[in-house]
Amino acid sequence: MRRVKPRSLLIVLVSLLLLISCAPGASEEPVGNEGKELIGQLKLLADEQAVIDSIKKILTNPNIGKSEGYKTYSDSAFDNLLSTLGTLKVKEIIRNYLKVDKRQNEVTSAFNQAINNATEASLKERLQKKLDAYISSYALKLKKCFSHDNANVVYDAITSGKYVDKAVSEAEALLDELKATGVTATGSAIDATGDVRNVYLQLDDEGRKVIDEIKNIVTNSSIALGKGYKTYTVSQFNDLLGTLGIDKVKQMISGELKRRKLKDNDYARVEGLIDTKVATLSLKEELKKRLKSVLDFINEKLKGYFSASKFIDIPEPDSDAIYQQVANDVYEPVFGSVEKAVQDIINFERIEKDLSPAQREALLYMQVLYIQTHDKSSEFKFKLLLGGLKALEVGEIMDIHVRFMETKKFISDTLDNSLDDKAKERISRLFNNYVEGYDPKLKIFLAGDDSKEIYKKFKKDGESYLMQLNGLKRTALTILTPARKAGSTPSSTTSVDFPATPSAAPSGSTPSSSTPVDFPATPSAAPPGNGAGST
Repeated sequence: MRRVKPRSLLIVLVSLLLLISCAPGASEEPVGNEGKELIGQLKLLADEQAVIDSIKKILTNPNIGKSEGYKTYSDSAFDNLLSTLGTLKVKEIIRNYLKVDKRQNEVTSAFNQAINNATEASLKERLQKKLDAYISSYALKLKKCFSHDNANVVYDAITSGKYVDKAVSEAEALLDELKATGVTATGSAIDATGDVRNVYLQLDDEGRKVIDEIKNIVTNSSIALGKGYKTYTVSQFNDLLGTLGIDKVKQMISGELKRRKLKDNDYARVEGLIDTKVATLSLKEELKKRLKSVLDFINEKLKGYFSASKFIDIPEPDSDAIYQQVANDVYEPVFGSVEKAVQDIINFERIEKDLSPAQREALLYMQVLYIQTHDKSSEFKFKLLLGGLKALEVGEIMDIHVRFMETKKFISDTLDNSLDDKAKERISRLFNNYVEGYDPKLKIFLAGDDSKEIYKKFKKDGESYLMQLNGLKRTALTILTPARKAGSTPSSTTSVDFPATPSAAPSGSTPSSSTPVDFPATPSAAPPGNGAGST
């Protein structure tokens, strides 16, 4: 065996070290001890670690989402995030990411095939731009989900379903666009079970627009949320079109266009009333919210044509049943309730304008009380209720309050000017009962959704309550004389009936019970006649 000199061996070793230092990737920083420990703690499999590396590559790239201000992670910040989330949440993020990644790979593969197969340079360029924009958007949306300092918010952003649903829907929409180009591409993601491309190509622009709008409704999970309707994927909807064929699809479009024309006319008429006849901005906004809610209802109804509710024990409609519903359903006017509300608000604004200052003060008092009983948004409902009445009826309701406040002030002033403590104490007690009971009575009068019934309650029970207070006013006039001169003595006594307390009087009746009390008479202070004041 040939002996190697120590010097020669040293040269060989140095050469090997130089080779290793120049090898590709030799300068890359190996996974640190902390990173290795974290991987061990999370117990990630090799393929799961590969997913985490892919996510990390996007999140640590400062060029992605820079203009949008999205957060860029450092290696340590990303590791801290994983550590905070823990194994279960990290694995759930990986599962959701893979769902999106799978569709992204299918889209990329399909577009690359189509680009290779396209014969026109302009089409190749258009498809390439579309693919590049999609890939860029894919990374941008992922980084957006992670642009939160709270780890739980990041977790929810990825796993709540919105991220996956939106990403899958966008991927399928892109594949549909690819199908419409007619460029050949194969694979499970691009092959159609029905000839949807031929259906689209045979539709005019208006027809395509209608079909696209229907597709947007039935594939939107937020429409008819909670009603149990099926939300289609784009592929499922396209498969349905392919199954139906061009003739049935055209009839569905025709039926939908007829309904939309009638709906649009009704909508424009009601919206025009709001824009031109309603003066108050807050009332305009509330009426337009109601108008939009009707449009939401129409969309929910359309989505219901394509699916049975999971809450109802009936089978899912087949393609022919869906066709029959969409093609033949008759439009039913649905804006009537909103139009009635618009007319009532217009009427209210007209009435309010003609009220006297005292009546307007009464209106504001009742409005505040109504909002206290309900909520801040109930101001609209209060005005809507009054708008359902005639101007004379609203005036009568306001006058009840005006008269109550006038009578209340009169009795209060009379009590303040009286020195007859015995009578003053009894009348004060009754007076306070009426005053304290007034607001609860008003709340009862204003309860309900029927304007006419509210008016009837004011006319019957409100007038009755006011009559009882006027009875107390007459009693006060009779027995609460102005302050006597010091040292004067009564010459006789007068027996006076007190009206019943308001809590004892039945609703809608005048007080019948009375309490006789003897008070010292003061002839010099007695009013003319029998001493009863007019109301």
